[in-house]
Amino acid sequence: MTHGRTEELKLVFALNDPTGSAEMVLGEDKVKFQPRTGSVAPLDALNLLIGRMQVLGIEATFIDGRKSISIATLRKRVETKGTRGHLETDRLSLQYGVAGSYDHCFVSIREKVANAAGEWDTPATPFVGLDGFVEGGQMLNTTTGKTRRTQLSMNLLVVTSRTCR
Repeated sequence: MTHGRTEELKLVFALNDPTGSAEMVLGEDKVKFQPRTGSVAPLDALNLLIGRMQVLGIEATFIDGRKSISIATLRKRVETKGTRGHLETDRLSLQYGVAGSYDHCFVSIREKVANAAGEWDTPATPFVGLDGFVEGGQMLNTTTGKTRRTQLSMNLLVVTSRTCR
């Protein structure tokens, strides 16, 4: 089924347990930092996204600023830096992030063109089966603002929608 509006899918994952900590003194207070990583690594998320884009026939040329970059260049950057955060193609906006204070990491796939991601179970399916998967949510509708519930086939994934801004 096609849709005549752009939407966004957010997939949420647990964080790994902290592997270490650092203490710091701020004024008179001692603060302990415990860096945590997502149960899905940035490079793994990127590779799954690229694989889904190829299955859907979506051009996997990424845009960095105003320049196009290849998949190989992008993978190298993610391997080197450990994360990439926000990525764009001509049809999709992709984001990976860690929200430590909310105890999760996420992958966001946002259409820049209506129906660019096709049916949401296609791009979401490889993520749903991963260890640490918590939920999918917020398919955002830019036209109607109406909430729509969708259920994907694995782990009782419930997806809701609202307007993109």
